[in-house]
Amino acid sequence: MSIRTDKIHSELSPGAAATKPGFTLASKRDGRYEVSLQGRFLPGWLGEFSAALADHQLSILAGNARRISSSVWQACFELDASTAGTKPDHIDFLALASSRSAAKGVAPDLEAVRVVEEGDALLVEVNGADQIGFLAGLLKRFAFYSLFPVELEVETAGGQISDRIRLKGIGGTAPSAEAVDALRKGLQELAGNRARNH
Repeated sequence: MSIRTDKIHSELSPGAAATKPGFTLASKRDGRYEVSLQGRFLPGWLGEFSAALADHQLSILAGNARRISSSVWQACFELDASTAGTKPDHIDFLALASSRSAAKGVAPDLEAVRVVEEGDALLVEVNGADQIGFLAGLLKRFAFYSLFPVELEVETAGGQISDRIRLKGIGGTAPSAEAVDALRKGLQELAGNRARNH
C-alpha cells in the first residue's frame, strides 16, 4: 500500500536553502493546531519529536512525514492541544525536533499488525486504541531494532489509531532479515498481550 503524502503542507522550497530546519504553526478550531516542519534533521528525530509532543500532552490526530533526500524531511501534523499543559503558540517545535528525550513513549496498545517487505524497505501497518505517546512508543521500538522511518502516515479517528510507516535500516540501507524477524515477533507479542488482557 502506498503512503499518501498529499496532505503535507510545507514551505519547503527546492535548493540548498531547503536543508535549513524550520517550522510553521497554524491554529485551527476546537483546540487543534497544524505544525509543519521541513529541513535537515538528525536520524531518529521523528521518535524524539513524537516523544516530546507526548511530554507536552499534545495528541497527534493525523500527520504525514517524508524523507526527501539523505536527512532532509518535510512533515505536517495535526495536534489536539485540549489537554496540553503549554499552549502550542509558546512551544519551539524546532527545538522539540532537535531534542534527545529520555521518554520512551507508551507501550503501544496494538490491535492489528501487518508487516510487508517492499524492496529495500519494510512497510508496517498498525491499528490500536488512541493513546498519547503511541507513535513515540512505536518509533522507539523500531529504533531498538535499528529500523528508522523514511515515510509515515498517521491518523486517529473514533478513538482508533491507524499508522502506516515505511522503515529502512541505518543510513537508508535495506533492513536485515534478523531485524525484520525480531520486529515481527515483537509487534505480534504486543498485539497478543492486548488480546490476552481484553
